[in-house]
Amino acid sequence: MKRIKYLYIIAILGIIGIFSSCEEAEPVLFPDDVTMTVFRGAKGEVTEGKTIKIPIYVASREVKDVSFDVTFNGEDYSNPAVEGTDFELESSKTVTLNGVHEDTIVVKTLDNDVRDYDKMVKVTFTNLKNTEAGLQDTTYHEFELIIRDNEHPLKLILGEYEVAAQSGFSGGGDVNLTMNVMPVDGDVTQVMMRAGELAGGYNFSDDDVFYGQVDIDAKTIQIEAGQSFSDAGYGASKLTGFVGASGSPQIADGDFIQGTFDDQGTITINDWMGIVITEGAYVGAMYQLIQANSVWTKAAASATAKKSGEQDPQNRIPRRLNR
Repeated sequence: MKRIKYLYIIAILGIIGIFSSCEEAEPVLFPDDVTMTVFRGAKGEVTEGKTIKIPIYVASREVKDVSFDVTFNGEDYSNPAVEGTDFELESSKTVTLNGVHEDTIVVKTLDNDVRDYDKMVKVTFTNLKNTEAGLQDTTYHEFELIIRDNEHPLKLILGEYEVAAQSGFSGGGDVNLTMNVMPVDGDVTQVMMRAGELAGGYNFSDDDVFYGQVDIDAKTIQIEAGQSFSDAGYGASKLTGFVGASGSPQIADGDFIQGTFDDQGTITINDWMGIVITEGAYVGAMYQLIQANSVWTKAAASATAKKSGEQDPQNRIPRRLNR
């Protein structure tokens, strides 16, 4: 009887390797007269609007000409990705490998302005010639593609804003600052905000953020008073506010500074808000004070925040407000 030679193939971390033997793991065996076409991994993901390259590999003892069609199937998913709507195949639908062992399937995903959530589709091989699909008892005969939606439900109010404010330093005066409004991972009801450069030259650290609760349908934003900030050199501080244009009464910690936004994403904060120092020699003094009914306007993509009203470094002392 003719002795059958065997080829050892094992998939480790999504990479297909060819070995003559393997003692650490039990190999998958098949006769040397079989040609297998496999994906190098079981799944992958791409952000909507981007392109993904999916490596494939032909495992064969001999050099053979093989061909197959690339097919997409979303029937196993509740929110399937649809070819022509959510993605396009940029590489050839029919793959022909003439004595070549590797190739790449290229899928371009299509961007849109709709919040349609993550979508999934399976990539498979059909109409195979001179080859079989996948390894025995493995998942490498198909590839699960996940297309991540890039439309955040709060997209309308995300981005960089220009805000009119008062300088909290000696000399006072009106200044412009930037405010970055960012998404919160895992929570589509909140935004995270970080102020840009403070008049007088102090830059907030990456930890100096505060949060707002957003109702996208009612177009309202509520910012809780009492959120803490790092020491800017004057002592611990926190976010506070004062009701309405009159600035009275002060908004208690745990209550909310109120705001609204329009269909263009322009934000109006109805109350005074700013940072109050809670420890040290300047207890009760405020800085980064933003007037009631301030309008936050989205900055142009190439715009640079304006800076004015900067004080001499020796005069960078926050002022007390009698409210």
